[in-house]
Amino acid sequence: MLGHDMSIVDAGNIVQWNALLTVSSRMKDDKKAAGLKVVLGTIMTAGIWGEATLAASQDLVVEEVVVTAQKRVESLQDTPISIVAFSADQMSNKQIFGLQDLQGNVPNLQFIPHPNSATTPRIFLRGIGSAPDITRDGAVAVYVDGVYQARSQGLSVDIAGIERIEVLRGPQGTLYGRNATGGAVNFITQPPSRETVEFEQKLSIGNRDLYRSTTSLNVPLAEGLAGRLSYMRSGQDGHVRNAGSGSSYFGSSDRTAMLADLLWSPLHNLDVRYSFDRSMIKDSPAYLAVAPAGFKLGKRPRRSSPAVEGLDDNDITVEGHALTITWLPMEHMEFKSITAYRELDSETNQGYLVGALGNFPIITSYEVNQQDQWSQEFQLLGDALDGQVDYIIGLYYFKESGDLVDQSTLSVTGEETHRLVDIRNQAYAVFSQVSWLPPMMEDKLKLTVGARWSRDQREAARWVASGPIGGTMVEMPTGGTGKMEFSNFSPSFTVAYEINDSLNLYGKVADGYKTGGFNIRAGTRQRFIDGFDEETLRSYELGMKSRWLDNRLVFNIAAFLANYEGIQLNVQVNPARPSQVEVLNAGEAEVRGVELELRAVLLPGLSVDLQYGYLDPSYRKVVDGTGASIKDDFAFVYAPRHSYTVDVNYELATFRVGTLSANFNYSWQDRQASSYTRTVNSEFLGIPAYGVANARLMLSEVQALGGEFEFALWGRNLGDEEYYLEHGNALVPFGIYGEPRTYGIDMIYRY
Repeated sequence: MLGHDMSIVDAGNIVQWNALLTVSSRMKDDKKAAGLKVVLGTIMTAGIWGEATLAASQDLVVEEVVVTAQKRVESLQDTPISIVAFSADQMSNKQIFGLQDLQGNVPNLQFIPHPNSATTPRIFLRGIGSAPDITRDGAVAVYVDGVYQARSQGLSVDIAGIERIEVLRGPQGTLYGRNATGGAVNFITQPPSRETVEFEQKLSIGNRDLYRSTTSLNVPLAEGLAGRLSYMRSGQDGHVRNAGSGSSYFGSSDRTAMLADLLWSPLHNLDVRYSFDRSMIKDSPAYLAVAPAGFKLGKRPRRSSPAVEGLDDNDITVEGHALTITWLPMEHMEFKSITAYRELDSETNQGYLVGALGNFPIITSYEVNQQDQWSQEFQLLGDALDGQVDYIIGLYYFKESGDLVDQSTLSVTGEETHRLVDIRNQAYAVFSQVSWLPPMMEDKLKLTVGARWSRDQREAARWVASGPIGGTMVEMPTGGTGKMEFSNFSPSFTVAYEINDSLNLYGKVADGYKTGGFNIRAGTRQRFIDGFDEETLRSYELGMKSRWLDNRLVFNIAAFLANYEGIQLNVQVNPARPSQVEVLNAGEAEVRGVELELRAVLLPGLSVDLQYGYLDPSYRKVVDGTGASIKDDFAFVYAPRHSYTVDVNYELATFRVGTLSANFNYSWQDRQASSYTRTVNSEFLGIPAYGVANARLMLSEVQALGGEFEFALWGRNLGDEEYYLEHGNALVPFGIYGEPRTYGIDMIYRY
């Protein structure tokens, strides 16, 4: 019987507790489910220890979201761009630790693992993206504290010390170092604080031997000097047991990340920040399962073929140094310098479909990449005329060198191929954006003009050898060296109008540009040397950002139309050799879409966040190497027509020991094509529609040991949904499946 102190907890909450206990008791892992049940019961019993009150936050307004997407600290509601931002609390609730964890959390954004290495993501935003190669830039730019991350091979690393993530949709270039046609993803880490000592320790355990430890320590070191150290270590067994030799599971994770940060302020108007980061991945390869053709879903496997031999882990290390100097030479003016150097070492391997056509892989792929990059960016920001004009002027230089040390492929046909590639790239850019508030419009109208001039110099050399497996390799005449130069001018124009303090409208036209490059798989020497040209995109966007019901409701919407030209596509060049494809600027397309965001406080302590995306892409033109139209044979990949996420937060009750709250989030996306061209039986391959539900139950603000504790139970993919992350073709169709149900416990201590 509940004591008098618990009597004010309503029957609805008791029903929720019983439901959670029932779910935990039905989980497949009985021992761990029983453990979760005990913890749930313990948290319930905590109410007997002191008086419980219904959570009642009287401040019934939607929390303000602050972003730096336009290089200034401003409200998301005042930023005329389609943007999604995640705070540290939201990342904890959604279990976001790196780039790949954004999958399903941002409508119109897709992260697709590459079959050769699931740790190499292919990023698509608003249907715009490309396959990763050392000679081919991505359509979506990724930045960490303003530093561009050039190669996809290292993008799946976990990042230590993240404070906020911002996803910007649409062409970016007038505010950022590199240009991008699809959009940008910004990771912002937490800077050192000179105010006080801060310590945070997070521990997580879960099924399939999941563990994750994240430690962060901030220390003021001297007058004007502070340091912050963040360290993360995690691992988990994969969900497909290896019935052969080598690593015990396919898809196991083993990751380490650290960030060392120093902030020095020798003068009141000068900050110098140095950071060093290092991330390592030693995941085992993903399991590629035989799958049906078309848009059909197969059965998620539990075990591999016993014919697997020597399953080796991948080995990827990414590290970098960054020096950011911020100087305020006068009031209303800021000068910033970002100097960065980064290195990548990547060794990946993959056996395709062992046992599908015999006791050997259809294809065995092994790849070693090395890359380093150096970049320098200068920014001058300020405002003038009593705030009527604000501006940013930027200069950018980027240089990289890289080596595909070895890319070896063994085929079921008995052929072995080795490919070596060396790259040297340089890029220069000048960018600027100026905004003006016409005084006669009483600060309601804001006109913004941006422009960017880019120049890219690219060089690549290739060597190819082939022969029978285990036999003598013969150098092929397809090697050679190519050099190309590209230049581009990309303007943008934005009109924003404030109807009142709660309603803003904007219209934006922006050009995007992605440099050309070289196709490392080109069938002839000349095709490799000739390379492929740049692709361009012009985007038209109309948007509204609004607050309603005394700021209890936020409703934002953006509609866009993008004309996409010179698309870099893999197309068939020689009809007599259907397996030979080249990268050509063969496509023109139109992409229409809508992005909607609704955030609301429904009751004291109860809030909901809904985000929705709609995409309608279509090719206007695709030609093959002979100039013939093949538009009907091409599909837009990784562009689901509909996608949405729902996020609900509820403060259930406040006890003497702390505050009990819950988070529930659900993401769903429509079916999407996953093959550009028709494959098996002249069908396109695709990923069927699927939805994933996650939840987290938290007891926070528990005062002990001079600090504050938070305890949480969480579950991901609660319905144990079976779905593809990728559906591809390697002589026969294959699927890479998403994670099954995962659950665990968090403990967080903050001082």
